[in-house]
Formats: sequence, structure tokens, C-alpha cells
Amino acid sequence: MTEHHLLVDIGNSAIKYCLESELYEEKVKVLNHGERNFVEVLSAFHETTQFSALSVSSVYREEFTEQIQNWCHNHQVNFYRATSQSHSGDLKNGYTVAQQLGIDRWLAMMAVRKQTKSAFFVVSCGTAVTFDAVAGSGQHLGGAIMPGLALMQRSLSEKTIALHVGHDLIASENELGLDTKAAIANGTMMAITGFIEKMANMANMEMKQGILTGGYASLVAKALETDIEVSAFLVLQGLAIDSMENQ
Repeated sequence: MTEHHLLVDIGNSAIKYCLESELYEEKVKVLNHGERNFVEVLSAFHETTQFSALSVSSVYREEFTEQIQNWCHNHQVNFYRATSQSHSGDLKNGYTVAQQLGIDRWLAMMAVRKQTKSAFFVVSCGTAVTFDAVAGSGQHLGGAIMPGLALMQRSLSEKTIALHVGHDLIASENELGLDTKAAIANGTMMAITGFIEKMANMANMEMKQGILTGGYASLVAKALETDIEVSAFLVLQGLAIDSMENQ
């Protein structure tokens, strides 16, 4: 089944997809929104792989997911959309209304919980930065959300005249900046690393209990300069687990 099962993670900035059988072989494809028509991409991918099932996680516009669902219906492909649940095995959602927890956060926690029975926290570093802590019992302790690296930099550039530096992401070098670009890079990255360290302390966890995911995870891990794991595609891993449990 896994070689015929397509996993699709639709984020705010990009779409990540791969066959379940290739999830752990670094064959995940990444497509930025607006780069290509994803329905056309699906059609071309289907011609070469003949996948018969598609599972999707989405935090993006509803009509985008509906287009994929319609495509699946027209091509006799089984469609499944993941939603946050009150529990998955011994992992318990901390939200009073389970579905209000972002599906990307829930699936990332599912993926990590599958790997460990110890307490952990997971940080998604994408358009937004999200932090979620899970106790050793599997109880979700809660989390926090802040703007992501590119969003903060873009906001500074667009909302201030003197700080206009363009839209390219600026990576921090962990040193005092001697020009505006460097100062913005350092300030925005330190906001994120400080956020992670503060939240980990609030959850009474060490940095080695954390795992970073998302498009900017490697950049953030470098800036943290500590022992923390990076796994870029936790949402897809969690989606594979979720689709198996709920179909």
C-alpha cells in the first residue's frame, strides 16, 4: 500500500509531498505556492507512479484542498484529510476543542511520540514558529505561536522606510551586526531562539529533549548552538501514521 499512497502536507508557504514508501529516503518534493499549478503536478506525478490513495494535511486555503479532493474523485484516487483528534494512542491533545489545534502541530507530535515515550517538545520553524510540549505520559501540555523568520523580516522591511532591505531571507551569523541587514538577521533569529529557550524552560525540559522541524529548522538549530535534533518532515511522518489509524 505504501508505494501507492501519496502524502501531501500543505503549509502556508509551500507544499511538501512524496509517496509513503519514499518518506524516509529523502525523496520529499517541495513546491512553493504559486510556483506551479499543483493539480497539474498531481496529474503528472500520477502518470508515473499510479498512486491509488492520497492523504492530505492542510493549514492553507480551504478551496485549495477542495481542488485536490475533486481531482482525486475524478481520477478514482482514495482521498483522506487529516484533522486533529482528542488522542492518538497515549498521545492526548491538550486543547479543550481538539480540532482547534493546528493539524500540522498535531501530526508533528504524533510523529515524535511514535519514536519516544519520554517527555519532549517539538518546534515547527516555518511561516510561523510553533512550540508544543508533551509529557512522558503522552499528555500535550500546551504550546505557543510566534511569527516565523521570513515573516518577521518581511514585516520590518514592508512597514518601515529606513529598514527596507528587500524580501530575501537573511541568515544570522550569531554576532553583532555592523549593517542593517545583519542587525535584522540577528534580531529576528534571536527572537526565535530566545522564544524556544524560554518555552523549553517553562516546560521544565532540556534542549536535548527538543526536535525542530519545518523549512527553517536547520538555520534555527545552527543559531541555537546546542544539542537539538532536526527532522524536516515530521508532519508527513505523522500524516502517514494518522492515515493508517483512521482509514
